Amino acid sequence: PYAGFSQAECDGYRYRYVGAFDDIEVDYDVPYGENINVNFVPEELVVDIYSPLGDALEARPLVIIAHGGFFLAGSNDGVDVVSLSEDLARMGYVVASMSYRLGIDLFGDFQTEFVKAVWRGVHDSRAAVRFFRQSAEYGNPYGIDTSRIYLGGVSAGGFIALHHAYVDDQSEIPVQIDVTDPGMGGGLEGLSGNTGLSSEVNAVFNIAGALQTADFLDVGVNEPVFSIHGTADGTVPYGEGDIMYLGIPIIDVDGSSIVHAKAEELGVENCLITVEGADHVPHVWDPT
Repeated sequence: PYAGFSQAECDGYRYRYVGAFDDIEVDYDVPYGENINVNFVPEELVVDIYSPLGDALEARPLVIIAHGGFFLAGSNDGVDVVSLSEDLARMGYVVASMSYRLGIDLFGDFQTEFVKAVWRGVHDSRAAVRFFRQSAEYGNPYGIDTSRIYLGGVSAGGFIALHHAYVDDQSEIPVQIDVTDPGMGGGLEGLSGNTGLSSEVNAVFNIAGALQTADFLDVGVNEPVFSIHGTADGTVPYGEGDIMYLGIPIIDVDGSSIVHAKAEELGVENCLITVEGADHVPHVWDPT
């Protein structure tokens, strides 16, 4: 698990315990890109960047986190991501809590519009990864080790992280995506900014998210994946089933248990924490 880390970093405390650093600093609303949103207007995309205060290392692993909210709500300073960002920064990581384009056209086919919302988010997360690789080429102001970039998310953010990692071939672009639509072009990489750099990540984590199909793991490079998911999740299924919005089934997906069964089948490094009896995003509602 520590491949690529220097011996000095692997002291058994840093990257493992919140008490590795007493305090953190945050750069708020740093622009990382821009793209056309669901309302056909340009939207600036930003990250809040959390760093351990007083850190002597100049090249730290980066964790990018995407918030939840069903692609209709939520923010990069929401309760579902701020505590995670603070804790990871106190462990010694640099953490970027990203905004992404929200919005689902409720006048269109909800299934199609949901897929398009996920795709916008993936294009934005790819731009966020590229932003930090670009920053490292211009003085590396955030002290990033670009060979150690990780992406994760909560609920909708989990969808973004999983699809970012495993939709990695042109043939896998969802059929619902019309690349001529404003804000949807650019193929796999999208047009949200910082083109020409790699958007690859070393691994992903997923809190109560899902993949449109776990078969995405069959094509291309399959990054290691960690998930945590409640068995009684009434919004995003733990197994295979429909995403539910206000009691309405939206689209059939493969939840965390199916994703990890596929990972096991393919020999992909993975870890699934199952929270028995827990509903959606239990870390927000349940102290344990």
